[in-house]
Amino acid sequence: MQAIEEIPELEITDDVRQLGEVLINEGPIPETSKIDAFHIATASVNGMNYLLTWNCKHIANVVFRPKVEAVCRKNGFEPPLINKYPTKIYGGLIMWQDPIVKETRELRKKYASKFKKELVSNLEL
Repeated sequence: MQAIEEIPELEITDDVRQLGEVLINEGPIPETSKIDAFHIATASVNGMNYLLTWNCKHIANVVFRPKVEAVCRKNGFEPPLINKYPTKIYGGLIMWQDPIVKETRELRKKYASKFKKELVSNLEL
């Protein structure tokens, strides 16, 4: 927990909520994946340069990315560079895994266990 205590939490503002809704209503993110839209909106509104994700269905989707970027820019926000974190086995090859990201996710899970939920489910969207 000490390793992450200095990392600031990103704010869920009205701008985040509005951009999340626009990503659903005008963009490529379906209503059934609202949390994905708000994940992108949170990173964009808070000025994050990068968004690292395992979610290739809606977030790190090569078809959706240009549409997501256009919606963010149209609404006055620079989208983060969205990249997929490779951890799956492809054709017998195990993709590289970053030990820092692994440790961070373990700390996140431990922190979330205080609330008996995933952190993302604690957001009021």
